[in-house]
Amino acid sequence: MQIGDKVLADINQHGDEIFEQVYAMGESNDNSTTPYMQFTTATGVVVDMSFGHYFMMSNGSHILAKDVTV
Repeated sequence: MQIGDKVLADINQHGDEIFEQVYAMGESNDNSTTPYMQFTTATGVVVDMSFGHYFMMSNGSHILAKDVTV
């Protein structure tokens, strides 16, 4: 994957696949393991992401997953 690629971001209520363009990437190391956080949304959707993944807030801003508070 690289910046500019399109990735599956969502599936809407009609079953349509929604793709979005990759706009940023962090560092990558294929020889390491990374701990993940797990979030469950109000609708029951489970999302796994590393501490360094960006998390989109309801106001459109982005923060790192490690900085999310509930």
